[in-house]
Amino acid sequence: MATVDGLTLEFSDNRTVPDSLDAIIDELHTIGAGVWPLDLSDTPADISALLGKPVLDATEAECVMTHFLLPRQRLLQILAQAGCTPAVAGGGALTTYVANLGQT
Repeated sequence: MATVDGLTLEFSDNRTVPDSLDAIIDELHTIGAGVWPLDLSDTPADISALLGKPVLDATEAECVMTHFLLPRQRLLQILAQAGCTPAVAGGGALTTYVANLGQT
């Protein structure tokens, strides 16, 4: 396991892990994932404190998610940067569904 700029990538098949940020990003692109730096310098102190905790309770998690909730236009911009085009003009109805947790 290698950690580069706070980002860690492991493989279950024990193949060699990337040792640079660009190599990690390239590897993630092969499965359609994109990562980018997030400037947290303007994050309120209470949210920063929560981000430093290894585990959050439901109330704390909701607080963090609400703080970082992206507006519709930013979500569409991220989709476009990933090379995706919404099937419906204007993006249609955007929802988030976490399949392994059965949550929206």
